[in-house]
Amino acid sequence: MSIPLDGAVYAYCKRIEKRCYEHPFWAKKMFHKKRIKWDLPSMAVVCKYDSLQREAYAYEMFGNKCNPVLMDIIERFGKINQKPTDPELESRYPLGHCAEQHAADKMLNACGGNGDSSLLNLFQYSIAMRPRTKQRFAACKNCQKILPNVRLR
Repeated sequence: MSIPLDGAVYAYCKRIEKRCYEHPFWAKKMFHKKRIKWDLPSMAVVCKYDSLQREAYAYEMFGNKCNPVLMDIIERFGKINQKPTDPELESRYPLGHCAEQHAADKMLNACGGNGDSSLLNLFQYSIAMRPRTKQRFAACKNCQKILPNVRLR
């Protein structure tokens, strides 16, 4: 299960990196020591369900475009794009910004899961990877609470 998904997230990170260098306006513009530097997304992840596979990276989630099932689950812990109110969650990460949550949103939309939260139990996730360095990360506590099958290592 994990090896093909980890290879898929590595390939996705390479595509993100290539896209940023070929089309620099796609990435965030950062000013660093009088030089313009293009910043890659912080994390990327791949989600798989049956034969479907969806890729996502970390960015701000737009509540009006979020799948209603996932939005209901996220809002149990606080408001989307704000720090969680639940003390068990990591307060430094705003809800809805993680790559895992975006991948779950894309997969729910692809499956047509507008009313079925049990689909989230069937999704498999790759380990999160930083596109710039290809460093691997376990899912944050927010994703562990919101999504049942995220990878911890």
